[in-house]
Amino acid sequence: MISGARAGQSLFGPLPPLGPGRFSQILMRISLLDRSQVDPATSEIFDHYCRERGSVPNMFRTMAHRPEILRTLIAHIRAVMSSGTVPQKLKELLIVRTSQINGCDY
Repeated sequence: MISGARAGQSLFGPLPPLGPGRFSQILMRISLLDRSQVDPATSEIFDHYCRERGSVPNMFRTMAHRPEILRTLIAHIRAVMSSGTVPQKLKELLIVRTSQINGCDY
């Protein structure tokens, strides 16, 4: 919590109650870019995820505003998802469940 704010409030006033899906409606400030709005290198990344997953994750569509950061983010996520002792399917399940609990679109 930000210093000076009480529970249920921000420094800018009371926080509205959050239900499923409300988090993204209230806090989304950066637009989600689509393929037609990105540079050719980012377009290739979008195409890869469309082929692999059927869609581009919203996090990547947001990060596409900064293509150099998007590329390093993808490298980081691949390292996390493809290494360690926790199976990749369980990691994905944890990601989806965490999104649901926090009312985020995934």
